Amino acid sequence: MEKFIQNLMQEQNETFMPFDTFISYALYHPVHGYYQKQRTKIGTKGDFYTSSHVGEIFGKLVAYYFDRVARCARLPLHICEIGGGDGRFARTVCETLANLKRDFKYDLIDISTANQRIASELVNDFQECRVYDSLTAWGEERVGFSGIFFSNEWLDAQPVKVVKKEQGVIYEIGISVRDNKLIEAKRPADEVITKFLDDYEYKFKDGQKMEVPLYMSEQASSLSSYLKKGIIVTVDYGYTHHECSQPSRRNGSLRGYKSHQVIDNILEKPGAYDITHHVHWDTWEKISEEKGLQSVSRTKQNEWLLQLGILDHLKTNTNGDPFSCNQKQNRAIRSFVLGDQMTNSFDVCIQSKNVSLVCS
Repeated sequence: MEKFIQNLMQEQNETFMPFDTFISYALYHPVHGYYQKQRTKIGTKGDFYTSSHVGEIFGKLVAYYFDRVARCARLPLHICEIGGGDGRFARTVCETLANLKRDFKYDLIDISTANQRIASELVNDFQECRVYDSLTAWGEERVGFSGIFFSNEWLDAQPVKVVKKEQGVIYEIGISVRDNKLIEAKRPADEVITKFLDDYEYKFKDGQKMEVPLYMSEQASSLSSYLKKGIIVTVDYGYTHHECSQPSRRNGSLRGYKSHQVIDNILEKPGAYDITHHVHWDTWEKISEEKGLQSVSRTKQNEWLLQLGILDHLKTNTNGDPFSCNQKQNRAIRSFVLGDQMTNSFDVCIQSKNVSLVCS
């Protein structure tokens, strides 16, 4: 991938590649991109965990929530998961709803052909579940969608621009090539970036680097245009503008993950690891409202799971086997509640369109 980007810039006679373009290639290029690689990416043998890999109890609780909120809002029990990964969450939800004998539909979208193959095999038992390769392809088929959009770590994997403030001037940070290596370069930020920063009230100090999530406008617009009536549940890690301004965030949040280790310099061996950033929640909610989506709530994931009754699922410890199903579920619940893995940093953002979530 590193050589591919160098050759591309040389062929196009470019000396500066914006970070969002670089990330798009590193993650989503159909041949060299990280998500197209066949190797395991999620779980113990992969590069990172998701909540579904901590324990099935996560998917079960969310399935109960989908069922309850669909009845409350008088929605079809039709779920569209964006960035469904290997399909583990989808399978748990489908199993849970099938056991409840509910009439439901489940659509999984993932851009990775490797993930599409794995997910298709995992949900093969459920005729109610279909797999799509893009939100656009899904939207063309599901015109006038009423139901529930769900995503877990979808926004954090979107390509972002990067800026840095130096001596009062906002520069866009990008990629250049020197001595056959990718290096950071800068140029004065253009009007699109500075207007975005002004419109969404970004304030940062001299020397501070920050991601600029221009992608949010397109993604929020897509969700709103596809959704006739329903709710959007977004699970991800992120921060507010206030949290973003803390000294510990001086260098932004853009980083890579490989074999559960943090990679600070993502210009080395791009395409070999995942690249993420913290979601800017204030911006996401404001842009979504501009696109016609109403903010309902934003809660820490552990608090949300407590509200969903996760502690009611603790099992009585009658088996000394630490690998028994009961022991595994109890450990997963402990992780979700006490945050002894990554779970404490996640938020659950709920938005709606043309529905009331006040149950009678």
